[in-house]
Amino acid sequence: MEEKFNLIGDLNNIKNQLSLQGLNLTTRETAELIDILNEYSKQLEPDELFEDRVRMPRQNGRYLSFMILEHEYHICISRLCLYFLAKLTNRITFELSEKIFDWTAPDIINRIDEINGEKCVIEEALQNDRLGTDKVFDKNNGQCCNFNLKCHFRQDEKCTCTKSDLTKIYESLTKRGVMKRTDNGYKIRL
Repeated sequence: MEEKFNLIGDLNNIKNQLSLQGLNLTTRETAELIDILNEYSKQLEPDELFEDRVRMPRQNGRYLSFMILEHEYHICISRLCLYFLAKLTNRITFELSEKIFDWTAPDIINRIDEINGEKCVIEEALQNDRLGTDKVFDKNNGQCCNFNLKCHFRQDEKCTCTKSDLTKIYESLTKRGVMKRTDNGYKIRL
């Protein structure tokens, strides 16, 4: 089971806790990250969590205002989940995505093998609502779709990855907790 980071607090506390773990974000980037987590919170795995507890501030036992609300966040997710969230959303700034990718790189490098086609399969599943099937490459008519990757299935401009190879890749990623089996194939875990 992959280690998760557990953060509790308001925006500044979350920013400081992430900094202690090596992810140095500005306040704006932390708010952006929280917005992304909120957007995808319903898609997280059962063992991962994003909560936004909203309450009205009090002073001397009285509520201050309905216009000013306090937020306390509870975040419990893995680095791998954060990586995939950054890949999925199109609302993230380049700067934040780079920081997240740099911070999560050791986990990704240890879990996804580019040479054996895993990174390519993940990239294609991300473009298909995180779903991987044995038809993932059908739309490419046998052409390589990710020239930037070093994959042993690429022969010149052709992709030689078979349906049997795809199943082996999905099963390997499932065993390592990157994907999970579904009725429709395999899905990237968030």
